[in-house]
Amino acid sequence: MRTFLLTLLAAATLAQTVHADTRAGSGATTRSDRTAMWVAIGAGAGFGLGLLAGLAAFDEARHSERKIWATAGAGGVAGGVTAWLLSRGRGQGASAARTQAASKPLTEEEVRLLAGSVRLSPAATTAGTGRGF
Repeated sequence: MRTFLLTLLAAATLAQTVHADTRAGSGATTRSDRTAMWVAIGAGAGFGLGLLAGLAAFDEARHSERKIWATAGAGGVAGGVTAWLLSRGRGQGASAARTQAASKPLTEEEVRLLAGSVRLSPAATTAGTGRGF
């Protein structure tokens, strides 16, 4: 337990140092710097939780050391991936890029091309009648 607490303290200190260095180096941090920081924090938290879960589940088991470290490693990977997925949508340009793509209306020519490409099956022309309705 003492090793876990020391590892957690070292990870928190390292994350704080990395965050302070990125802020001091330039006026604004880039998105990739923040993403890397959150992935590192998520991986560390996942590793710690995996270690605790492994110790709780496999403490008395045969070959428990392998099982505990495997659970901790899987927890670290899961935490890093989760942090990456959560930090991926953040950022100033993320929502602006989505709204710009959806705000352009279709032209008359595009509407005609789309309407001409639609093929209706005989079943679709008799919608509302028959056994399937």
